[in-house]
Amino acid sequence: MSLKELLSFLNEKYEMNILNTKTRKRKVVYARKIAVNIALSYGYQIVDITNEWGVSHCKQIYYRNTFSEINPIDLHHYNLAIDEFKLPMKKIPNLRAIDGNPMLDEMIDEISKLGFKDLKFFKNKVFDKFKKNLAYEKEVTDLGFK
Repeated sequence: MSLKELLSFLNEKYEMNILNTKTRKRKVVYARKIAVNIALSYGYQIVDITNEWGVSHCKQIYYRNTFSEINPIDLHHYNLAIDEFKLPMKKIPNLRAIDGNPMLDEMIDEISKLGFKDLKFFKNKVFDKFKKNLAYEKEVTDLGFK
């Protein structure tokens, strides 16, 4: 998939030119978030996107960091692009599944590679203690200690 192909596909789905429309309207900004997030997730570098689309480094970082703030129609277009170009990325089932933190997917992938014994050890020795500490911290915070 080239950046031109992706842009053409999204322009068709959104029925507008998402990059050349000079506006800050939500519909346009969210469409740009979809385009940039797909391109970066696919493996394009920020400099590639800047050179091809003219989207600044700062805007790309903003679009990536605020990707979780899209609408259901935008998520639909995101998943359609994954299907259309047969991208090696996971489709996102719903808006609640968007974490905005790529670290989560990495951690889930690593944990899913663990064998039964290692997973059991992780749950009993690490994860359960971690959850207990989080609950304790919440109690302390709720009492007014910060």
